[in-house]
Amino acid sequence: MALSAGRVGTGETSPAESGRAKTAPSDPAAPFFGPGVYVGGYEILELLGEGGMGQVYVARHPRLPKRVALKVLKPEYAADMAILRRFFQEAQAASHIENPHIVQVFDFGDDGHGAAFIAMERLEGADLCDARFRDGPLSLARIRSIVRQTGLALAAAHERKILHRDLKPENIFLVRDDVGDYVKLLDFGLAKLSESQYGSVAKTRSGIALGTPDYMSPEQAAGKPVDARTDVYALGTVVYWMIAGALPFQGDSAQEVLRRRMTQRAPALPEVSEAGEPVPREIRDMVARALEREPSERPATVRDFLRVFGEGTDPGTRTASADPVPASAPAAQRRWIWAAAVAALCAATAAVTFLATRRGPATESHAAPADVVAEPVKAPAPLPPLPTATPTATPTA
Repeated sequence: MALSAGRVGTGETSPAESGRAKTAPSDPAAPFFGPGVYVGGYEILELLGEGGMGQVYVARHPRLPKRVALKVLKPEYAADMAILRRFFQEAQAASHIENPHIVQVFDFGDDGHGAAFIAMERLEGADLCDARFRDGPLSLARIRSIVRQTGLALAAAHERKILHRDLKPENIFLVRDDVGDYVKLLDFGLAKLSESQYGSVAKTRSGIALGTPDYMSPEQAAGKPVDARTDVYALGTVVYWMIAGALPFQGDSAQEVLRRRMTQRAPALPEVSEAGEPVPREIRDMVARALEREPSERPATVRDFLRVFGEGTDPGTRTASADPVPASAPAAQRRWIWAAAVAALCAATAAVTFLATRRGPATESHAAPADVVAEPVKAPAPLPPLPTATPTATPTA
């Protein structure tokens, strides 16, 4: 990805001014920030990946013990206020949704030198697209687990009046875990927030269809109003791709794919999956409903769609809610922590029993007074306001 300016860290200047050189790397894949450069207080360590609008780095903050993934917008895009607001909208949308299957956002802002950034949790694993081509056809059991966790993340977003609008395999990240796939939903850059709750952040340019053509609903492609059923359509397309190994609509161009999606009915899922397993009739019927052209004919909510993908606790929910050890922690580390916790509990029980036998039977009640209540959980601090001034496109020395 060609960049208009570069930064090289010297390691000898202050974090605020280190490495702001006006160089343009000739290699399109060259990192815009060198190791040792500080962006928004975060020290760049190495390039993690890149996309059409920016790069993602492994970084660390001097006061934080863990490393983060730092997404930085290209400076030429940071000069466009519409793109800049949509970039920060991703951070706002993700931070407003309380769900373990949505990537956690720690910080975002503008460093004052034209670099807009979002600091997120660093994930170990691969996105669904890479995992599919790495591992081959997916089993139905694995598909069910991935769909349930992805659906729970979408449902949590919808309950906060937030639509994703760009669901695709590349935005479904599978964290490495010895228990199973642990899903993290990424990239809320196209999310639509409720204007009544979040103000003008929801506004986009009229008539512009944003999203990925292969997974975009017909109404979204036509620039019409969308609701939760547009994410249901995208999820149905992802499920179709996982089971059949191909997309329901194909063509020689994005325009051809969109035309077929808007004028033709989606082909039925095959009765046998790409992995050679029989596909239950209820799943085939539900996917067909999700891919209907008219939103009114689709499942009304993501939870309705999830009904055919199994009940009970999925690996992600169990790990996130019942297991205080992060799912991304090594298996040996988690076993060691649990063993220590069990040993501590046994020791505490033995101590209580010993003291009770020495003091004799209790003769007085020590129940808490009725007027003693737990301290309420404090609401999180409000998010910083979006920038109103146009950032500088190219950092100055």
